[in-house]
Amino acid sequence: MPKVTKQKNGRYQRSVVVGKDENGKPLRKFFTGRTIKDVDEQVEEYKRSQSANVAEPAKPESNMTFKEMGAIWLAEYKRAVSLTYRKRYEVILRTHLNPELGEILLRELKPLHIKRIINDLAEKEYAEKTIMEIKQAAVQVLDAAVENDYLRRNVFARAKVPKTGRTERRPIREQEKKLILEHHAGHRMGIPALLLLYTGLRKGELLAAEWRTST
Repeated sequence: MPKVTKQKNGRYQRSVVVGKDENGKPLRKFFTGRTIKDVDEQVEEYKRSQSANVAEPAKPESNMTFKEMGAIWLAEYKRAVSLTYRKRYEVILRTHLNPELGEILLRELKPLHIKRIINDLAEKEYAEKTIMEIKQAAVQVLDAAVENDYLRRNVFARAKVPKTGRTERRPIREQEKKLILEHHAGHRMGIPALLLLYTGLRKGELLAAEWRTST
């Protein structure tokens, strides 16, 4: 049995040689678990499946991009959510995830990709809850990819969201709504204020919005 190693996060990992590349170097499959027993069981299950000539699932969409998988996730996995949540997911994909990840092939995604997005959001002083919501959307897109055999594992699953010290803003009060409605006309920020009031967009999302995406 190959040697087991303990990772920095406290989990255990063992690898199994599954073949060789074109240069003759061994190709390894890694198994990770909370205990050594968990890892050993995964290894034994894999060996049994290979002995029974059960091949690993094919990946018919190996050239699928994150943007394409995100569209499938939104259409099929979020079909039953409310319109409000669906719009929120659409904004997350369009504004926060697709600009950085959209054109990257699923098989080329790395933990660093989501970490960069998380760090950028933290630097822009987004609330911790908002950053977590965006990160979880990315994780769920890759979960769907793994479930459908487009990926072997979810490389975003272990990404950590830093504590920013910021909390979600309180809901706008009725008196404040009244002030906006009474004084927006003719003010240079009148239309943006109405958009924020009636669409639920955050300031950063409004600033990133384009006319061509408004229909």
